[in-house]
Amino acid sequence: MELYFRQKVKKDISKIAERIRVPTGRTALKIHRAIGEVFGLANFSVEHPADEKMGDYASNIAMVMAKQMDKSPRELAEEVVKKLTENERLMEVVEKIEIAGPGFINFWIKDEVLVDGLKEMLRNGDSCLDSNFMSGKKALVEYSSPNIAKRFSVGHLRSTIIGQALFNLYKHSGAEVTNDNHLGDWGTQFGMIIAAVEEKKLDVSKMSVTDLEDLYVEFNKRIEERPELKESGV
Repeated sequence: MELYFRQKVKKDISKIAERIRVPTGRTALKIHRAIGEVFGLANFSVEHPADEKMGDYASNIAMVMAKQMDKSPRELAEEVVKKLTENERLMEVVEKIEIAGPGFINFWIKDEVLVDGLKEMLRNGDSCLDSNFMSGKKALVEYSSPNIAKRFSVGHLRSTIIGQALFNLYKHSGAEVTNDNHLGDWGTQFGMIIAAVEEKKLDVSKMSVTDLEDLYVEFNKRIEERPELKESGV
């Protein structure tokens, strides 16, 4: 069940991401023109690959032209990549170009180009996004959920930012979305603190939050040496 929901969220995020890529359409056009200059034709594609590990854009030009030029798609792709990397205007927006599979040419866009695209979205508002494509759908985003027996860390902050960003994207896309945050204010971590307090006969009323945190960390270290201590915190 967990795998199903992970896959569903990933699919939804991919749909949302497609809307975010709209401002980079000019970059795709630059790539298309640069390839077209190599061959003098326009009958080929520059598209987003299905797998994001394959870059931001991919072209099938080598597959289209290989037979006509009496070369293998891979061999032709290598020649195309060499010429493209010499195109200064193209490389102003492209970070790297690689060949994948039988001869697909994959492009990675520079981060600053993507950032500029996001800035344009902020300037233009909702006009850059289709805000209703998830209308009628429901989503639940749970995030942050810190363990309050320890200090709030950078890791918790990262989860909070990502979770809120996902919530905002779902909401903007028309979904009925609920966000939830389960504070870790119960569980074995507090059992461990209680066990340590009782063991040392400490007066909790005289202890600060930092004292309790140190006690929790110390108890966990002792559990590594004596695993049976964990039972006292359950």
